[in-house]
Amino acid sequence: MLRMALRPRWIAALLVALAFAVGFVLLSQWQISRSVAQATVVERDTETVRALSDVARPQSGVTTEASGQLVRVQAQFAPDDFSVLSGRVNFGTEGYWLVGHAVVDDGTSLAVAVGWAATEADALAAERPAG
Repeated sequence: MLRMALRPRWIAALLVALAFAVGFVLLSQWQISRSVAQATVVERDTETVRALSDVARPQSGVTTEASGQLVRVQAQFAPDDFSVLSGRVNFGTEGYWLVGHAVVDDGTSLAVAVGWAATEADALAAERPAG
């Protein structure tokens, strides 16, 4: 058996297997280092209220810097343009979100979550202000 293991063909197979093993070890080291680097929390100030125009642009995606940022904006709700979204969870309780269409002074439209209600009737009642 030793004679067969010492043939050049089997030694080459062993070297190929060792090369694959080394390659996989290096790839696993790279993957672990990437996962640790991605787990680093970047501290950023999201609690300071900023103007919406400083944080986001119309017709563009939400950036990492914009996510979670508190913003302020002057807008008017478009009358009769509200929707009730079902199956929304708020602190572990399923209910309904009332979402409205707001228009900024420059004509930009925003979808605004107006509020959450436990029942659809309550969400629909919030759409019509008392008066």
